[in-house]
Amino acid sequence: MIDARIPVASSRSLLMARIGAKNSRPEIIVRQILHGMGYRFRLHAKEFPGRPDMCDVRRHDCTLAVADLAL
Repeated sequence: MIDARIPVASSRSLLMARIGAKNSRPEIIVRQILHGMGYRFRLHAKEFPGRPDMCDVRRHDCTLAVADLAL
């Protein structure tokens, strides 16, 4: 899907290069909330498919923090 707000492919590439895959602001907020609730987890565990953001290995539970900024 082409974003109409960004007409040139090179500017789109520069924009996407600035977006980090780890430790995004929404992910940190979710981490703080879960940790405050007493959950303990591993970050970006390689042993799970897709490398989810947070994994609780004992409970076999994974959490993805997804931020949709499209308005």
